[in-house]
Amino acid sequence: MGARILCAADTFDALTSKRAYREPLEPLAALAHLRVDSGKQFDPCVYDALVSVITKRLGTHSPSVR
Repeated sequence: MGARILCAADTFDALTSKRAYREPLEPLAALAHLRVDSGKQFDPCVYDALVSVITKRLGTHSPSVR
């Protein structure tokens, strides 16, 4: 389970961090990007937990990322 959590967290961090070749994504856009691979590359339970944590930190609730 730890590896599954780290995989999702690392991907989220990579998407929301500035890179030499692209600007960072907004957190909700990064979650939407991860949603595409939920159940394939990412554990759906881990994805749901990540969405919960990020939306709580942002003070939003966005059903479009679930």
